[in-house]
Amino acid sequence: MWTGNRRPLRSWFAEKLATFNTHATLRAACERFGITGEDVGDSKRERAEAATQGMTDRQVATAAERMALEYRDPQMQEAALAVLEANDPPITEITRIDVARCFHDTNFSGERPLIEFLRELWPIDAPFLGDPFEGLERAIERHMIRNDDWSVEDLFRELGAFTCSRKRFVLTIEAALDPRARRDEEQKRLRGRIDAVLRRDGYKVEESVPISGYPTFRIVRMSDAVAGAPKNLIFASAGPKPEIGFADAINNDIVILSNEKSCLVYERRIADDGLLWDELVAWWQ
Repeated sequence: MWTGNRRPLRSWFAEKLATFNTHATLRAACERFGITGEDVGDSKRERAEAATQGMTDRQVATAAERMALEYRDPQMQEAALAVLEANDPPITEITRIDVARCFHDTNFSGERPLIEFLRELWPIDAPFLGDPFEGLERAIERHMIRNDDWSVEDLFRELGAFTCSRKRFVLTIEAALDPRARRDEEQKRLRGRIDAVLRRDGYKVEESVPISGYPTFRIVRMSDAVAGAPKNLIFASAGPKPEIGFADAINNDIVILSNEKSCLVYERRIADDGLLWDELVAWWQ
């Protein structure tokens, strides 16, 4: 499978860095990708290899993923993610198959055109995917658009979704749950099915930042998820510091017991991606 490329990442990275740059641009490229070593040597390849010396495999993998995204190289990205995800709990092939089966009674891409949906996350037009004479994109059109003889499980198998990086798999499922693909009861029902499957591997589907009033979802490790949401942000004390107590210890609801007038209290909902400065200024005004 294309997602199982085991080419040594460090030498692969150095080769690509040398190939896509001149002597004049190589230093800037190193800095752009976060390469910290000194690029000394006579040839571009020697300079690229020297620049990665002293870096850990994980640091090289982080740089390689950045390069892969810029140069549109999904095989290198998968190789980099294999290093970056090596110590994380996997989403197993068994679980991925069961996630695919959650779509047994619905269109995988929902309201979005399937080919357009897949192109955003998968190299379906690449020569290393699908039959060498037909290609995967045409196969998908034939089996899932003009006909209906591939299930989502079949599609995942052809894509390599059962063996790809956890990141690519997760992004694919999150996109399928996005309100641009499906909303309301179908979105809610599918989220529940997938959540129940992923919990077996220690992951869950949690609600994230809404779009136009519709929920979006992200897949996170259950051990990383924070129970509840931020309830109070108290700051900018202009005098005596406020005395804070608990109104409800079970729900972690707090109350200002004294000096409330000397501080600001932000009580609006804080989104999962944090509170932006512009949002805080708009609230204060």
